[in-house]
Amino acid sequence: MVLNPINTQTDEAGFYQNYSSEEVIFNEETNPFVENDFDIIPNPNNGSFLVQFGSHRESTCLITVYDVTGKLVFTEIITQSKNYNLTFLQAGVYLIHLHHS
Repeated sequence: MVLNPINTQTDEAGFYQNYSSEEVIFNEETNPFVENDFDIIPNPNNGSFLVQFGSHRESTCLITVYDVTGKLVFTEIITQSKNYNLTFLQAGVYLIHLHHS
């Protein structure tokens, strides 16, 4: 199941206000990120990591990083594999979302 924001309005904490849900079946034709199409190396890490795309990835992606409360803490548009240094963030668990355009 995928949760999609109905609109882009967020509350004071940065959460989307309304979501819709839909069942989605992913395969290589409908999902550009098929299994093993990208890696985060190392995982876990200390805030320094590499987002590495598979050899056939040549498009624009939006990388967003959220803390466990859902607060957006980092975002960037990338077009190729890239090293990140997010050691300025407090130690903890973070969720990385890659969105293919």
